[in-house]
Amino acid sequence: MQYCNVCKVNIAGAQKNCPLCGGELEGTFDKNSALFPNIPPPKYSTSFLIRLITFIAIAAMAISAAVNMLATPEVWWSLIVIAAVGTAWLTVIVAIYKRRNILKTVAWQMFLISGAAVLWDVAIGWKGWSLDFVLPGCCAVAMISMFVLAIIFKIPPREYIFYIILDSVYGIVPIIFVLTGILNMVLPSILCILLSVLCIAAILLFQWRNIKEVSERKFHL
Repeated sequence: MQYCNVCKVNIAGAQKNCPLCGGELEGTFDKNSALFPNIPPPKYSTSFLIRLITFIAIAAMAISAAVNMLATPEVWWSLIVIAAVGTAWLTVIVAIYKRRNILKTVAWQMFLISGAAVLWDVAIGWKGWSLDFVLPGCCAVAMISMFVLAIIFKIPPREYIFYIILDSVYGIVPIIFVLTGILNMVLPSILCILLSVLCIAAILLFQWRNIKEVSERKFHL
């Protein structure tokens, strides 16, 4: 490896002069020496983590089904466990794939959890809890979470406005269920609609320039 007497450092790679002081180097160039340090890969890659989580989910489903068949074959409660584990697996996988954009992850989780809750409600015999509580709750929690995360991580408005507007529009959807009278409990939906309307009004009044910028960038207007 080459050496600089002035800077007192070893120089890797094929260098004619010291990159620090420009002086002459002593020694010979080693072809096997790397110019940049070799950074080892992470101990656990994302693909390994996904495979591990998937294996755990499959194991939990299989064990619950086996226990159900052996202990209480007359009541298929394992279907509820399988649905719950499947929902949890899906939300975790989405979070892993979307971790580079935390606000997008929140939006995806909102749609997935509320949609999975409706399907789950239908599968076990419709009770309406998915529309009464889960859907408005997901929307409200997502809106509040986005604002809090934007403040904590100092995310500029143009980076989160699109997701908050998307969440707010989705949060107004429960008005359909309120007007049609299919809800057993209307208070969560009313609160969610109110929060969504206030959120949209605040964004339109105070972030109009950023809305135009985001629209031009995303939709080429």
